[in-house]
Amino acid sequence: MKFIAAFLIICGLMFSSCKRSHEKAPEIKAEKTENVNEEVSQIIRNQIDQFKEDSLLIIDSDTLVTGSWISGFFTKNNFQPVWTNRTTLSNTADSLLKFINNAELYGLVTSDYYLESILQKISSFYNKSDSSINITRIYEVNILLTAAYFKLSVHLKKGLQDQLTFQKTWKATSEDSTVVNLLEMAMKSNLILQSLQSQEPKHEQYSRLRITLNIFLERIGEIKAGNISKEIQETKFTINDRNFNDTLNEIYYTIDSLKKRINQLNANIERWRWESIQSESKHILINIPSNTFKFYSNDSMLLYSKVITGKPETPTPSNFNSKISHFFIYPYWNVPYTIATKEILPKLKKDTTYLTSENFEVLDRRNNLVDPSTINWKRYSEKYFPFRLRQRDGTENTLGVLKFMFSNPYAIYLHDTNSRTLFSKENRWLSHGCIRLDKAKNFAQLICETSTYNFNTDSLNRYMEIKSRIKVAIYPEIPIHIRYYSIEADTNNVNFYPDIYQIDNKMHQALQNN
Repeated sequence: MKFIAAFLIICGLMFSSCKRSHEKAPEIKAEKTENVNEEVSQIIRNQIDQFKEDSLLIIDSDTLVTGSWISGFFTKNNFQPVWTNRTTLSNTADSLLKFINNAELYGLVTSDYYLESILQKISSFYNKSDSSINITRIYEVNILLTAAYFKLSVHLKKGLQDQLTFQKTWKATSEDSTVVNLLEMAMKSNLILQSLQSQEPKHEQYSRLRITLNIFLERIGEIKAGNISKEIQETKFTINDRNFNDTLNEIYYTIDSLKKRINQLNANIERWRWESIQSESKHILINIPSNTFKFYSNDSMLLYSKVITGKPETPTPSNFNSKISHFFIYPYWNVPYTIATKEILPKLKKDTTYLTSENFEVLDRRNNLVDPSTINWKRYSEKYFPFRLRQRDGTENTLGVLKFMFSNPYAIYLHDTNSRTLFSKENRWLSHGCIRLDKAKNFAQLICETSTYNFNTDSLNRYMEIKSRIKVAIYPEIPIHIRYYSIEADTNNVNFYPDIYQIDNKMHQALQNN
């Protein structure tokens, strides 16, 4: 009993130490405007000390996660109310409020940045009962505007959703404390808008999607205003929407259709904020919704190819980075367990010659070859299958004649195929997760020209001609990035692709439910 009591006391102490509570600012009034700034500054000084070591701050119903940054900012500014002058908002405050009010132009939500609370408190600068000045409301507006700026800065730079769960999450790290200096410079130069825009990703695709988003939002405004037939002058590109049956040269959607595409744009803009691709001399970008492969050297595209990616029930992992380390000429295909038991085993039970006709070998758990005719396949099932199936190398191999390997926990790779007619299909989400490459030989040739030792294109051609299996090391290894962008834009076109894995929809629903 003594042990239990001691344990409960310790837990209570731990809980009380973790649950910090800040004292709410006292309600202070002033009769004259001359002393307002000094009075507000004094509250800031008194309150700041409470949360300089704690990032969490609560003002009424608003929870602020940047308390320590707010403390640092006002300490640097000698605790002055930088967003107000007596009972008047500064130009920088007006600029920030305008930005917040237009947050949807950036794929963000206005209500995330305390706008309702700020406006309500601004309207309460003067007490209606006695016309006195409410110093506390002015203090709170200064704190909330500062918090809104910091929150916007992080959201614009890093996004606001978790990359796995899609739930709202706070992504700031200690490195992001530089926004304190950013705000200080913005205040001095009166460049709030420009400072926030400097936090946005520098990717060209991000910028083009933002422009498209603004056009769509403007179109909704035109429809609501009754200007149904008015063409938006900024629309100088073609919209190709695979979700419709035709190509649209003007934006003449219904409001509901526009909102669906705006949700899709917001999801893609958010994912560009997650983007981690750095400046690389060479890299590969595979986009699942468009089923495309792009091989870049610096800013030049060396190779463009169609790909085949995973079915919705067996999706290719997205938002994934690795490096291609080697490739095989005339590879084996080691059949994954699920394919062996769910797809091939039922065929074997009906036709015991299936393996021979499809050029498969059977290996036991010790990697010894087993004669398939000696096995009673009806004895085995998905739960018990002590064999490994391997398709021999050759032009009829499912992997084709080339397989490109990169480290990953999903057992996927990039490969050629013996079913080349599938590349003529528009909807190419057909694989079990691996990625089939239309121009596999072209890619291998480029690798041999730039990223191998003592293995050039002549070597490649010779081994392919004699149909000899070989492993070729790649150095330097080539970064590969697998992504999920359901909208792509260039100078003249905006292409909308099907949300085949429902990631856009899941991201939107997560925000709606948050």
